[in-house]
Formats: sequence, structure tokens, C-alpha cells
Amino acid sequence: MTKRVLIGVLALGCASGAAALAVKKKPAPAPVVVASTRAYEKKTTLPPVAERPTTPGFGKARGWLNAKRAPTEPELRGRVVVVDFWTSCCINCMHTLPTLARLEKKHEKDPFLVVGVHTQKFDAEPEIERLRASVIRYGIAHPVAIDGDRGVWEAWGVNAWPTVIVLDAKGRVVFADGGEPDEAELDAVIETALAEGAEENALSKEAPAFLAREVDTDNPLAFPEKIAVVPGGFAIADSGHDRIVFTDEAGKVLEVVGGGRGFVDGSYATARFAHPQGMVARGGVVYVADTENHAVRAIDRKSKTVTTVAGTGKLGTGRLHEGSIPAKSDLRSPWDLAVLNDRLYVALAGSHQIATLDGDKLNLFAGTGQETLTDGPRLKAAFAQPSGLATDGKNLFVLDSETSSVRKIDPSGAVTTLVGHGLFVFGDKDGAGAEARLQHPIGLAYGDGTLWVADTYNSKLKRVDPVTGQTKTIAVGFSEPAGLAFTPNALWVADTNRDRIARVELPSAAVSTVSVVP
Repeated sequence: MTKRVLIGVLALGCASGAAALAVKKKPAPAPVVVASTRAYEKKTTLPPVAERPTTPGFGKARGWLNAKRAPTEPELRGRVVVVDFWTSCCINCMHTLPTLARLEKKHEKDPFLVVGVHTQKFDAEPEIERLRASVIRYGIAHPVAIDGDRGVWEAWGVNAWPTVIVLDAKGRVVFADGGEPDEAELDAVIETALAEGAEENALSKEAPAFLAREVDTDNPLAFPEKIAVVPGGFAIADSGHDRIVFTDEAGKVLEVVGGGRGFVDGSYATARFAHPQGMVARGGVVYVADTENHAVRAIDRKSKTVTTVAGTGKLGTGRLHEGSIPAKSDLRSPWDLAVLNDRLYVALAGSHQIATLDGDKLNLFAGTGQETLTDGPRLKAAFAQPSGLATDGKNLFVLDSETSSVRKIDPSGAVTTLVGHGLFVFGDKDGAGAEARLQHPIGLAYGDGTLWVADTYNSKLKRVDPVTGQTKTIAVGFSEPAGLAFTPNALWVADTNRDRIARVELPSAAVSTVSVVP
């Protein structure tokens, strides 16, 4: 079946770039109409040659990662190319990357190439070292064009994250769609385009000469993203090493759980995680938001074992509904956890909802699943990529990273916004709640009557009044801090892109590095 779609149809659950451009008062690009094929079970017909538009190329890219230099147009010809327009903040883009990685592995001996085009939403995203860290952190092996001026985005007529486009061996568009791609469909298009290229003797027999993988330094921690207070010290989500590290307050490593990517229960040595994030202790158990396994795991520190308490290891395709069975529920990127009144709360960044895990029931607590900022009764309220949870013992506080907002759910179930205004309102400004601006905050903690916020893309720590939203910067000098923990007289920071844990003395705000020692 063949139909026409626009490059840049609105991605389900993800912000449209057209809206972002409108906010910046730039004219929306004229969409490019392409013939697109929905292909299942490897039965597909590519659009007729006359209907395949050529592309404007990547000449407007500001630079490249995973490449020695910019690829030339002849170097891209003779290959089937998947072009992935993405941004590092977008959860739907994160969900697309594993799909592309599996297709790259399947077709590693074919004249096939994925080219990423990173077009930012937030101002901080195209900074070269920040973006380089994102490429390494997410294990991206293919070349990535840095589209910091939106030149490639506008030239191609794209207006949604993610947008995936397939080019045939002669550089013409044969498929384009917005949103998380269906893997079987995309693979069918790729295989058909490869077969067509072989029949036309148009495929290259040479490997690309411009590729060069970005590598990171070997540190005790790799992209630590969350930190939590647990009995005896801290739990650190050592996300780049796919493991949980327990330390004392001095940084001495007490236990290491996992090591090497996978989805395996069992002993500390055999257990496997995939980019773990938020953690919380309840009794002798530490619960973990195992984000890229789309699961909630439990570390029993007495028996030294790991079990799965929710999730199947598969990415869910829809919103969470009331009364789901935890072991049979396909979740969407659980990102952080909190315990309130002995109930475990789960921030589901991928479905923009908050869930509760009560024994054998996984219940929807808040959020319609629509990606936006809407206050009101908890089941009618809407969130946008909730990435941080904290509690004062009465209220549940939520960081909405995509709306750069701090939200509160009170005991009556009413959701209100303390700081933030919407998907495309962000910045770096202290002041009253209505005036304050954050930029994609991820880390949240409560202590001493205050909300402490890791204002991630501003690389700052801020304090937010949990009643008025009054916001003030307290410390700077970080690089994408994503996790916070509070103890009397100190904040502990997972300073993600610096591969370190930092200690911030209170009230002086003096910053020091904690040496994590095996």
C-alpha cells in the first residue's frame, strides 16, 4: 500500500519543531511531499522513480560527530541511507536509537548507513562537547550532523522529532515518517531499497572512509545520572557502565551491582541493567528505574539479588491504564522513583505519566499521557517527560523536563505548577515562580523545607520554594547535572558529563568532588 505523507508530520508524544520555530518567530518551512510506503512482512513497493524527490543534502551542518570530516555526496551514493532527525532531550528520539542500532547490526555487511541530524529544541543542546557526550552516552555509532542553525532541518522541511527518512542508493527519498518508527516496517523498506540497488548495479562495494567513532575516557564512573540516599551512604546510577554502585559518604565503594548491558535478574555479579536512572530505598530494598529496559528492578541488599518487579524488558507502545499487572506491563522509560506513605511512585517519562506500584498492581496515578502542561485533578492533568520525583512527606513533586517545570501533586490529587509555562518556554532566570525559567531540569530532591533542582541544561543547581515557586541559583560549574540527593548540610550531585559526584556544602554552596574509590 502506498500513500503520501509529509516530512515532519507531528510525532506522537513528541514536540513539533514547527511550534518551536513559531516561538522563535521564524517562518515555518514549506513541507516536502514525498511518496511513502507502509511496509510490513517485507512486502513493499517503493514509490515510482518519478515520485522520489532528491534531498538538499547536509551542506548546512555546522559540524559532524563520529566522522573525520563531512561526508561528500558521492560517498553517500551507492548506499541505502536512513536519516534520523533527532534531539538529545526527546524521549521519542531516545526510543528510536535502539531500533536504528539493531538495524545497523543486521545490515552491517550491506551498503547501508544511518546518518543522524541533531537539530536542537533547547538552546544548550548544540554545544559541541555536550552533544559529543550525548552521542557517547547513548552509544550512537553512526555519523551525526550538528544542525545547530536549523539549516538542514529547514532545507529538508522537517518539523517533528523524531523524523526518519530513507534514501535509495541514488540519494532519492523513498520513505519518510514522523514519530517512533516501526522496526519491521523500516527494515522492509531498507531491504527493498537494497534489493532494488542490487538489481540496478547501483550499490557501493567500498566502506565509508569518513567514519570515526567518538570515544570517552575511562573513569570510575561513566555518565552517572542519579544518586539516592540509602542506609550506609549512597546509591549511584552509573549509567554509562549499566550498573548501580553503593558507596559510603566518603566515596568508598561498598558494593557494585551489575556491569554490562542486559536484562538479567540474579546475583550482584550476574544481574544486568540498561541505562539505569532513579533509585529509592524502602526497607532493605533499593528500587531502580531501569530506564532502557523499561522496567522497575529491586535490589535486595540482604540476599544480594536483583529481581524485576514491573516491566517486561520491552518498550510499551501506549499509555498506562489503571490496574495493570506489573509483570505483564510494557512500560515506557521509567525515569525516577519516590516513596510516599510506603507507596512506590514511578515517573514514566515515555508515556508522560506517574504510576504507583502496589504489590501486584501497577496503577495510573496521574497524567493523561498527552505531552503538555495541564494542571487540575491528577487524572486529567498532563505532564511532559517527567524525570524527577521528590516528596516532603505530604506532597509529591515532579520535574517535567520537556516543559522545564516544577509541578506539585497535593494530598487531594490536585496538580499545580510552581515554575514553568509550557513546551517551548525555557531559559535561565531566577525570581518569583511566574517569572523564573529553567532549561530541561532532570534532578530533584527535597530537604530543609526546600526543593533542590538540578537545572540540567543550564548546568546549575537552584532552590525552589515548594509553596511559592520562588527560584534562586545556588551553585554553578557543573556539566549537565541530572541527579541530586540531600543530607543535612550538603547536596550530593550526579554531575553527569563530568563523570563525577560533587558535594555542595550548605549553606555556603562550596563545591568539591567526591573521589569514588573502588
